[in-house]
Amino acid sequence: MRLLLASIALFATSALAAPPEPADAPARPAVPAATPANQSQSPPGEIVFDEFLVIPKLGVYGRVPMHRDPLEAKLATGQWKTPADGDSIDAAVGSSRRWRKGEVDDNVLDSLSAIGGYALTTFDSNVDRIMLLEGAGYANVYVNGRLHAGDAYAVGWLPVPVEIVKGSNELLFQVSQPTLNAKLVAAEHPISINLAHATLPDVVRGIDRQVWAGFAIINADPAPIEAATLRVTVAGETTETDIAFVDAASLQQVAAPVKLPAGDLADEVAVSIELVSKDDEKLASANLSLPVVAAGDVQRRTFRSAIDGSVQTYTLIPASETTASDEGRLVVARESAKPGIQLALHDLGVTANDFAQQLSPSPDWHTVVPTGRSAFGFDWEDWSQQDIDEALEAAKAVVDADADKLVAIGHGMGGHGVLQWGSTHPGRLAAAALLNSWPSLWTYGGGRPGSEGATAVEQMLLRPTVASDTLALVEN
Repeated sequence: MRLLLASIALFATSALAAPPEPADAPARPAVPAATPANQSQSPPGEIVFDEFLVIPKLGVYGRVPMHRDPLEAKLATGQWKTPADGDSIDAAVGSSRRWRKGEVDDNVLDSLSAIGGYALTTFDSNVDRIMLLEGAGYANVYVNGRLHAGDAYAVGWLPVPVEIVKGSNELLFQVSQPTLNAKLVAAEHPISINLAHATLPDVVRGIDRQVWAGFAIINADPAPIEAATLRVTVAGETTETDIAFVDAASLQQVAAPVKLPAGDLADEVAVSIELVSKDDEKLASANLSLPVVAAGDVQRRTFRSAIDGSVQTYTLIPASETTASDEGRLVVARESAKPGIQLALHDLGVTANDFAQQLSPSPDWHTVVPTGRSAFGFDWEDWSQQDIDEALEAAKAVVDADADKLVAIGHGMGGHGVLQWGSTHPGRLAAAALLNSWPSLWTYGGGRPGSEGATAVEQMLLRPTVASDTLALVEN
């Protein structure tokens, strides 16, 4: 199948226009405009949405370098206009689709028929302001035409600062789940430190003297944060990290080292965090506790990624009878050979920590369970595959193991990761085992484009997909 590049703006101008109606066609009945959300029952500082227009899937997506989306093309070329109930858009393939009123129950939209499509709501505001958009079930959202990240897998932790204007406002969601919910809330503070999705480690007795922590700074202020300092204090000792810039109305993940006190530790380490301006004015603060575990316990560990400087995590299951050495490493004191390393890759939607709970310690292996940058990750390809390498290197720095004795196991998506990582790193694995997995992106998700009849530009865009063709790499 020939790859069509419809996300490019030129696609939209003429090919997407609706065909003219015959001269003798009956007049279309007038349709009401998209209805503003009912705010009368909302508490102060909160806007909920109980009226939506929805439209089914319009585009061709799949696992391809570029997708086709007629609505996105209209946005890109300035042809987008707020629709009314009954208005239609020509789909990329097949017949046109019509906007219709969605069914909402207790401010939750039934979006099953619109997965891959869009949901639209509008409301009026009497002031310009920045609010936090909280919601789930959408891959992304356009707020007054500006694109923001969504919560595609309905994790429910991501409050996104968005700019609301005086007068009419429009929220256009790309639907990803059978239900969609969203609300706007006034920020309690213009600047805050969000710990809801913080990347935090366990502290291992006798091993850790410094660990990395990651959390989000939310700037719900109309002015950017410039030349700020993040202070992390443990037991009276403070570590400072420069924060050069956080844009207005934005959320930014930051990484900070946490220095730990010497000596024996209690069951938790109390950590205080403070963000201060260049004039030493306190902008935000937060407190958290890091659990303390023994050397032989299952442990959540962190490292700073060389990819983007973010803090990433993996779970380590030490080999049986592991203790802490005087040099601060995890060792197994025995005369027989050192334990090897077992990679364990989780399935879609399973966290590394949850997957680790399904595994038992072994006398033969230290088990490293990478996160892949999230429970959903990148199908253990691209950044997820690099995360395997980084987690392995971080683990080898702390465990005393025979790194040449490396095996891998994986379930579901993780099994694909074993195939993909093993075939792109020939000679690294001594053995591999996988369960209920799939070999390539397209044997699982479909959508692979063909190259027959493709133009030179299309062939260029298709070439990077070869890296995902695991079956073509097995000769490695």
